[in-house]
Amino acid sequence: MRIFSRRNRLPAAAIVLGGVAGCAAVGLWPAREAPVATTTSSCSTWLAGAVSAAPVAFTPSRAACAIPNPVRAERLATGLSQPVLADCDLLATFDRFLAEIVQPAAQRHLGQPVATTLVGPGHQCRTVYNRPGAKMSGHASGRAVDVSGFRLQDGSTVILKRDWRSPDGRSRFLRA
Repeated sequence: MRIFSRRNRLPAAAIVLGGVAGCAAVGLWPAREAPVATTTSSCSTWLAGAVSAAPVAFTPSRAACAIPNPVRAERLATGLSQPVLADCDLLATFDRFLAEIVQPAAQRHLGQPVATTLVGPGHQCRTVYNRPGAKMSGHASGRAVDVSGFRLQDGSTVILKRDWRSPDGRSRFLRA
């Protein structure tokens, strides 16, 4: 299954946009958010084979911050720098993104696999950019995960903010 097929375009875009949201502030990527479509059956199928992810009981601090199908992941197609609490459908799509897009791009442009994806915690009950009065962030409903970079098998790192414009394979990898 291709992650960017017509059916999966929105969830994949949400992951990518969530991952580069921090770059928008420094002009590396345009700031915008995409809605995420959910498919519970794909989530259940994915969870059955997930490396290290499990449903969790979750009580939001307020109604606007409920997660439709809360899952905590500690490892996906790569290790994660910290556990991530998010909606199951988002994590299933993120896992496919790491396996089908990130790992092949790392091999092609860097000659080695990604060992760990450097991520934020996922769920955060907050508005977009923490601005008072702004609409709720995708993080509030567990539909966004920030990716700041990647630790490679040899221990070196590729950091979005630092390496987006680097003159070597790191930039090509991030853009791929």
